[in-house]
Amino acid sequence: MGAHSDTQSVNASRVFRNTSLLVIAQAIVTPLSVAINAIAGRTLGSANFGLLYQALTFTSFIFLFVEWGQSNVLTGRVATQRAAAGEWLGSGIAFRLGAAAAALILVPVVCALAGYDRNFLLILELAMLGATFATVSAACQDVFRGFERTDFAAASYV
Repeated sequence: MGAHSDTQSVNASRVFRNTSLLVIAQAIVTPLSVAINAIAGRTLGSANFGLLYQALTFTSFIFLFVEWGQSNVLTGRVATQRAAAGEWLGSGIAFRLGAAAAALILVPVVCALAGYDRNFLLILELAMLGATFATVSAACQDVFRGFERTDFAAASYV
């Protein structure tokens, strides 16, 4: 009975530590994000900031399909099959890069056919390129969480 309660105590402290690290990372990132948006809005002006915001909104929507719910599955698979973590990460990144490449080609074509100008298409392509790097980083973070190393995940989030 004593060994079981020791295991529960260790698990509870690990969960508390991991949760605390993620909360602290979120507390650091949120004010930075607000400041960056304020500076970008002031620097770009309302029209250009609106184009950026629209491109980022399109990108966020498209990358729901690029990631296709992998984050929870990847974390769970790594947590239960640690020996295969490299294979899971590799296949996750390969899928995301393939889907992102298709999106980088198709979405601007659809937007061009819808009448968006070149300025917007350039902003959209840059936003999607940035999101491609972010989704690869997110896959690595998912693996860190699968190994219960939220300290790495929290640091990379910041």
